[in-house]
Amino acid sequence: MYNCRLVVILALVIVQCANGFRVNSMGAVRVAVRKSLELRGVSSPRSVRDVLVDVLKRLVTTSAASVLTAATATTVAAAAASAAEDGQPYFDKTNDFSLFIPDGWTNMPRKVPTPTMSEFQSEEVLLVASSFVEGASLSVTKSYPTRLLKDFDVEWWFAPLSSFADMGSPLLVAELLVLQRQGDFSKRQTPSEIKNAIFKNNNTILEFELVTPLAEEVNRKSLVKAFFASNKLEVIWVSALSGVWSGDYADKLAMIKDSFVCGGAGSTSSS
Repeated sequence: MYNCRLVVILALVIVQCANGFRVNSMGAVRVAVRKSLELRGVSSPRSVRDVLVDVLKRLVTTSAASVLTAATATTVAAAAASAAEDGQPYFDKTNDFSLFIPDGWTNMPRKVPTPTMSEFQSEEVLLVASSFVEGASLSVTKSYPTRLLKDFDVEWWFAPLSSFADMGSPLLVAELLVLQRQGDFSKRQTPSEIKNAIFKNNNTILEFELVTPLAEEVNRKSLVKAFFASNKLEVIWVSALSGVWSGDYADKLAMIKDSFVCGGAGSTSSS
């Protein structure tokens, strides 16, 4: 437990150092870290960050990693990767997720309740953010696995669901999420193409690409990452026109998707 807390603290320190702050006021642990760095002759914020990244790598690759949950390890990796980027981490304590939002993006947390009395379940939008300059956007949504299967008449025998694998194949689950997002509960056909659907992390993470035609030779591509967490599915959709994905900004969009982490991944859901 101590190592877990230390990892989280160090991850936060990395973000602070990346933004030009020195490590000098985070309590006993930060004092100890600062003194250790001073002994090594580290003074500049960038040097501090580099040393802390090295410490994180050692923690994750040594015996300390055995006490980290998959979500914590992913959070540490994302924090280390985003430390050199311009932007800020975003935390939603209510819905238990976090991600990295670059500078220049406008984010709008969703506060309007989602209707619950409709015939079919609509995804609940938790966060929307966009970059007008880059022509890119992201949204974080939430839905519920048992209702998703029920709405599309997928037989699951009301057995407990503990991962995406209990719902079906990666392609099937991806298709259900896309159809729900597009609101097609009757024809159950999507004009979008789903690519590279795959389960990860003991089937608690689903990733895939989505290409949606908008006009002749104009497509919108989305990178999608979904977590099976407790009794819900939390999903990030990072989207931009296909031309953006062929440019230099594509790496930053992929980084946003990779930084998305949801707590409680792998918990069981029942009817």
